[in-house]
Amino acid sequence: MFFIFSKILSFIIHPVTWFFVLLLITVFVKKDKRKKWGIITLIVFYLFSNDFLFCEVMRIWEEPRKKLDSLENYDLTIILGGMITFDSDVERMQAHKAIDRTLQGLLLYKKGKTKKLFISGGSGSLQFPDMKEAKIIKNYLVQIGIPEADILIESESKNTYENAVYTKKLLENLGLQNSKLLLITSASHMYRSKKCFEKQGLTVDTYSADLIAGPRKFVFDHLFLPNGNTFNDWYNLLHEIIGVITYKLMGYI
Repeated sequence: MFFIFSKILSFIIHPVTWFFVLLLITVFVKKDKRKKWGIITLIVFYLFSNDFLFCEVMRIWEEPRKKLDSLENYDLTIILGGMITFDSDVERMQAHKAIDRTLQGLLLYKKGKTKKLFISGGSGSLQFPDMKEAKIIKNYLVQIGIPEADILIESESKNTYENAVYTKKLLENLGLQNSKLLLITSASHMYRSKKCFEKQGLTVDTYSADLIAGPRKFVFDHLFLPNGNTFNDWYNLLHEIIGVITYKLMGYI
């Protein structure tokens, strides 16, 4: 039920949904009020499509990245899912922007900073519950030459809370709960993720990936021109903020 509710809430909080509703109001409201609602709609559109404004807010939220050389050596690097889909027609993994989580983990493995990789992620889709993300990523990693013995997976979790719960359970079953752990996820997702793992009694160091708000840019298009992609960036940020609030109310963090 919580999983289904989270999917419905994701639709409601998307700024595109708000913009669409405002457009409908503008079209169907009485003529003498259309100008006011039209102005409100334009303001909402501009605010949620402005890169500079969004990056200033996101910079406060994201956990800063760390230099690779500053890391210690780890027994396991836990990489959270939410970064791929699977094209069954061609039997091929399709990567999203958050694949940086896996790329950073691979680099740490190749540099000898971690002994093994641990992929945590089941299916986050209501439509495709059997698309187990961790299994798909493991298969890909084996195909590119990573030894299967160095890849652990947990493929039942549907959300961040379950990432932590099922990871702890598997580590305990394998006798690895006292391993030195590094957690990799997107910088905007790190706060909630770390809190979930700590709530389960796991001590993790963090290594943020997929940072959005980099160094400040004072160029014309970034400062002033609308960008449709920024709507999705705002959605991801709002999703995280509401996620933290919800998880606190549920006792997950």
